[in-house]
Amino acid sequence: MSHNISVSVSLRPSTIDSHTQEAVSSIRKMEHECESLQLIDGQGNFNRDGLQMFVKEDKLANSGISYAVVSIMGPQSSGKSTLLNHLFRTKFMEMDEMKGRSQTTQGIWVARGAEIEPCTLVMDLEGTDGQEREDDTTFEKQSALFALAVSDILLINMWCSDVGRENASNKPLLKCVFKSMLQLFGTRRKLTLMFIIRDKSKTPLDMLEKMLQEFIQKIWKTIPKPPHVKSTQLSDFFNILVEALCGPNEKDGRFELEVASLRKRFFYSTTSGGLAEDRSGELVSNVRCQAITEKCLIDFRNKKLWCELEKDAKQGATSTNFGRKIRYDTEASYFDEGIASAKRVTLEQELLQLVRAPVFSVLENLHRKIIEDFKEVLEKAMVESESVAAAVTRALSFIVRFDVKLEDAEVPRADWDTSNIKKKFLSEMEEHIKSVLMGKLRRDLEGHVIEALERADEHTWCQIKEHLLDEMQQIDCVFHLEIFEWNQHRNELREDFETCAKKWIKSEASQAAKQAPSLMRQRFGKEFNSGLAAAGWKGVDGIKEIVRQARSASLKTLSVMAIERLEDFHDNVEDTLSCFHDGLNINGVPNSTTWDGIPPKYTLITPTKCQLLLENFWEETEVVSDTTIAVLYIVIFDIDDGFDVKR
Repeated sequence: MSHNISVSVSLRPSTIDSHTQEAVSSIRKMEHECESLQLIDGQGNFNRDGLQMFVKEDKLANSGISYAVVSIMGPQSSGKSTLLNHLFRTKFMEMDEMKGRSQTTQGIWVARGAEIEPCTLVMDLEGTDGQEREDDTTFEKQSALFALAVSDILLINMWCSDVGRENASNKPLLKCVFKSMLQLFGTRRKLTLMFIIRDKSKTPLDMLEKMLQEFIQKIWKTIPKPPHVKSTQLSDFFNILVEALCGPNEKDGRFELEVASLRKRFFYSTTSGGLAEDRSGELVSNVRCQAITEKCLIDFRNKKLWCELEKDAKQGATSTNFGRKIRYDTEASYFDEGIASAKRVTLEQELLQLVRAPVFSVLENLHRKIIEDFKEVLEKAMVESESVAAAVTRALSFIVRFDVKLEDAEVPRADWDTSNIKKKFLSEMEEHIKSVLMGKLRRDLEGHVIEALERADEHTWCQIKEHLLDEMQQIDCVFHLEIFEWNQHRNELREDFETCAKKWIKSEASQAAKQAPSLMRQRFGKEFNSGLAAAGWKGVDGIKEIVRQARSASLKTLSVMAIERLEDFHDNVEDTLSCFHDGLNINGVPNSTTWDGIPPKYTLITPTKCQLLLENFWEETEVVSDTTIAVLYIVIFDIDDGFDVKR
């Protein structure tokens, strides 16, 4: 559906009044031309220092809130700078046609219009569609957005021959302008968009107007619009005007006459009916509310208490009252409610952003301090408490303490998400508790396993499993406490702990298995001496029986060491090793790396290794037996070191 755009078109008549003749004369003399400043260079760098000097030297502050900003956009080498110099008596650099048509204006330049009220700032933007930037339109889009944000009047310089052309050079420019305005929708007033048709032809005015309407409307329809501005019209954003000028090279001087007449339209532009009338009330509110906002920020930063609080946060403070320091000056209530409200939101955001880092530093300090206290109390409770669960429960009071401190440190109206801090705090507590539990489990198991394996009897692995079960039951009591998120993965946690526990037990058993020969000698020596002491010397048969019983006990030690028995399964390791009691049948042990019916992962000493150990052990104990029989009472056994034959 087509929407009409209200367009005001005026072509300057050839009959010019006396006042205009004087203005033309003044333009030709250019006696009061104003120097220009490059506000933004071709790389997009903002000339802050230059702008401050420009404001100071031109005494712009004396104009107060009474000023207007005019910008011009258009294709490169279309005479934009020349038009501004004639309209506002500025000194923007113009293209020298004798040197060819190339880029003259780079970036964005600004100057103050001469002898015009109110104070009028004029911005000359780099031309579009230039070969210097090739296909890169980034700067073009950024400069358009900047111009729309600060200007009251935007001039679009276009050739008369481009009006109505589908592929006219102004088409991408207007697309850029319209898209940029959509980005600013709801944040600024309507803008006066004045089309300057250059080098007008003999085409009738009404036809130019119609073609321009269709041209602009067609471009507007092609612009993708966000849902919240889908139904808006071009007239919601722009007050559209059209002016047409003849070429500057006309010998009859008509260009100067028409420009002089157009210049008058920029006088008193901020008054009612002026080109920038929409800025007056809004401008005052914006300027004053912005000034109040900046004053509040300066006052807040300079307050002694704020400086002390910021210093304390850096030095490790764990509490603060930042929230009671944020205020908005009530002077803003005298101005436009919408603008005052928007500036108030901006002030709050800036103040909150200012205190955010110190507040979060305080929360981090609080987090570290309570974690340190928690670790200290937990360690003490582990020593004093009868159960692990009781010790952990005592330490968990720190969660309540952290919640209270976290609430005290919150800043009113600050929509900050502190949940991650709480999650990190709980996570560290949880990890520390698990670390403490894991360390205790390992210490308790390792000590018990070493002691049980050194005894190495038929009850060894049953005792180890019972002790593991007792330890895991204590761990389960902790995991059943209503804390953290353990309930969601309690079984996984228990499985992890039990897996680690079994890994440690196997590690200790593997180390003990390496000491099997020594443990077997100690066991043999102990049993042999014990047998002699109990039975006395009963001849050769008596000594051989004692040796047989001592060997049997030593084989029990080797059987215990040969495989890990944490899982419930039946094995015949002891029976296999016991074959040595019947006729000293050493070949009874299979020459293999695995035990019959036992998964390889449970093997600590392979059958082949056992056979080698037994062969050596058999030879050593046979010497003991023969020597004892031969020398009788001369044999002395050292129980601590195994056995030693002294003559």
